[in-house]
Amino acid sequence: MSSDVRAALPAAITTWQGIGTNVGGITANVNRLTKPRWYDRLLGYGLNGVVIYRNLNPATNFTVRGAQIVSSRQ
Repeated sequence: MSSDVRAALPAAITTWQGIGTNVGGITANVNRLTKPRWYDRLLGYGLNGVVIYRNLNPATNFTVRGAQIVSSRQ
């Protein structure tokens, strides 16, 4: 049994090292893909600005404006 383990051990170690290398590459790819870019932040700031403007200026809110138009007709 000792000779069987001694013969199989180098192949098993090579396999596990290959798996470790692949996991390291996948982790690097996921890390690269999930980091925010400058345009992601710019888009987020722009959308937040629109939402804040809409909340502070109810005349731009379509539902409020629609309710005012419908209630003025009655």
